[in-house]
Amino acid sequence: KTIRYIGGFARAGSITPEEYEATAPDAIAAFATPVMSHMNADHGDANVAMVNHYLPIQVEAANIVGLDRLGMDMMVTREGQSFKLRLPFPRPATNRKEVKDLIVEMTKASAKAAAPAPAQK
Repeated sequence: KTIRYIGGFARAGSITPEEYEATAPDAIAAFATPVMSHMNADHGDANVAMVNHYLPIQVEAANIVGLDRLGMDMMVTREGQSFKLRLPFPRPATNRKEVKDLIVEMTKASAKAAAPAPAQK
């Protein structure tokens, strides 16, 4: 027997009952909403910079609409069209501090990559 997961358009999979029983709730879910709200309200430019740096796409707007230990689901706008995409963390997070540290790390790397190169003499 298998357990079938249907998560929306082009999002489906299956696992065995044993795999399902061995799982645990994602610990990040307990505080995902406040983190997403803060990032969207106060750091929208950082959301855009992270998507533009880490994924092979350039977007004009990005809001975090899902957050778990492995990364963020983003609602982005590109050339007038909105759609969701996945922005993975560089490594899994296990607690709130690690989520914050990962987002800060990704934001700094994105800003550094977007900064103009220093003028050469």
